[in-house]
Amino acid sequence: MSQKALSQAVEQGIISQAQADALLPLINAESKLVTSHLEKTEANKSQSSSAMSRALYYLGAVIGLFALWLLLDLGWELWGGFGVALLAAGYAVSALALSGKLLPKDAGLIHWLLQLFVCGCAPLLVFGLFVGFGWWQPETIGFTRELDGEPLTLLLVFLAACIAFGWKGQMSLWWLPISFAAWILILELSDGLAPELSWRQSATLTLSYGLVLMGAGYALRLKLPDWDGASLLSIGGGFFWLGLTARCMGVDDSMLLYLAANLALIGLGSWWQQRSFWVLGCVGVVLYLGYLAYDVFKDSVWLPAILVILGLGVVTLGALWQRRLSKPTLTTKSQPAQVSSADAEKESNQ
Repeated sequence: MSQKALSQAVEQGIISQAQADALLPLINAESKLVTSHLEKTEANKSQSSSAMSRALYYLGAVIGLFALWLLLDLGWELWGGFGVALLAAGYAVSALALSGKLLPKDAGLIHWLLQLFVCGCAPLLVFGLFVGFGWWQPETIGFTRELDGEPLTLLLVFLAACIAFGWKGQMSLWWLPISFAAWILILELSDGLAPELSWRQSATLTLSYGLVLMGAGYALRLKLPDWDGASLLSIGGGFFWLGLTARCMGVDDSMLLYLAANLALIGLGSWWQQRSFWVLGCVGVVLYLGYLAYDVFKDSVWLPAILVILGLGVVTLGALWQRRLSKPTLTTKSQPAQVSSADAEKESNQ
């Protein structure tokens, strides 16, 4: 029932004006509830439709990737290098057309996956052309401990394609493939230039690479916020932790240093507000405690009791620190007194 219906009921003598005035707030409240319910229903329908569309996108992407693998395999057998190049070019053009014309603009992750798929097609295109012209022999291409130009060229092509898409798009999504490709490139160069490098030396190289990425990410976060240095900071922390773990695990002399580095990572996470650092540091501390439990103090009953007391102490310390931060400081307490004294002086002057 609307306000117009109430007016008609008053004119026809069905109800009085006082009764109409009393019913009007109830009718308005009911109308608002109905409108809110309809809006929520439409929103749920829209969310369900969007989720179904995204599920279809991902299913289609999986089917397309499987078809790409089959076509490349068959194209290699039937047409050789030029067949692979033609298929890679066709897939890249189709993915770009799908990303630019058919998909909605708010499907950010789907756009990025299609563009990453195009970046993966770029090395295949180069590989097919070089093999088709007879410049490369496919039997000799692979990642070895020798410095080969073929895999380095393919890595550089993929890296250049990722940088090109990231430069004109959302850079935060491209830091991961760019940093991962650069890491593989560095390891490949180090194996080729110094084949005698051991596993621990390669891990140290990964650790150093992570530190460089962390420094670059922190500088970008301060100087160029649009480049999303926080993502690069998290990726650098991941490479640092990976290299640190590979270098120190299983070496008794390095485990105490491993614990200190993970505690420092937790501290940096608190300082820079990087939750990924907290997660990595906590996992590292747990690995160190596992080393104590199963190697140093094996079958010890006292170690669990000590760790329980230590854990409760850390939780208590965190609670006390949070309580200290939530308390008002001396300056905030003294502000009302200062304001009241200033008001008193004004009143006395008046």
